[in-house]
Amino acid sequence: MQEKVDAWGKYLFVFLIVGLASSGVSLLFSLVEAWNEPFYMEFVIDLDIAVGIFTSIAAIIATILFLGWIYRVHKEYKEISPDYPVTPGGALCRILIPFYNIVGLWTIYSNMSRFLIQYDTSVKKHGKRLRAFIPYYYFSHMIYSFLNRRLLMEEEYSINLLLLTVGMEVIVSLSYIAMFVAITSGLKAVREHQQQLQLEQEAATAAEEAGAASGEESEAGV
Repeated sequence: MQEKVDAWGKYLFVFLIVGLASSGVSLLFSLVEAWNEPFYMEFVIDLDIAVGIFTSIAAIIATILFLGWIYRVHKEYKEISPDYPVTPGGALCRILIPFYNIVGLWTIYSNMSRFLIQYDTSVKKHGKRLRAFIPYYYFSHMIYSFLNRRLLMEEEYSINLLLLTVGMEVIVSLSYIAMFVAITSGLKAVREHQQQLQLEQEAATAAEEAGAASGEESEAGV
């Protein structure tokens, strides 16, 4: 399971970086349009359209990777702790179901941060960091979704609305990366704690077996 989570996460991180870079380029082009629209229409618009198409494709791929990754993250947490409050399917429902996801997006990560904080002192700091990122992620995501829908609904958009929307897209991309890093580091810390517990258990078992063997030798000598 760990290998699948890490593989999906590796590809997801690449596309998150790509999304951030393309959003930054789109913001730059929008600033050029606001500064000199004739120059933009003559020299930049075709490139801007191409970047927009590429960004949309990258966003679709990133969304698919994210859904697969977050499903596997929750599946691993369920394997580590059967009492973990969110199932893999429940996580997807909280993300994909309209209106329910307004609350669901928050609860997914708040439950995860609470689990990390209560899990062990060595993991607590990762849960606190994840909890601190949640408001930035949640509200930037919601504001961007609202602005983007409004932009698509307008026949003739204002340059100010475009700049605000694309600027918020950059902020959202940054928040996605921050959440990914926080979740990944938290899961890694839990894995390390589990490995430490396993090593301690194996050492204790080996000590018991060695003690039992020593006792049998003593009895045999007598």
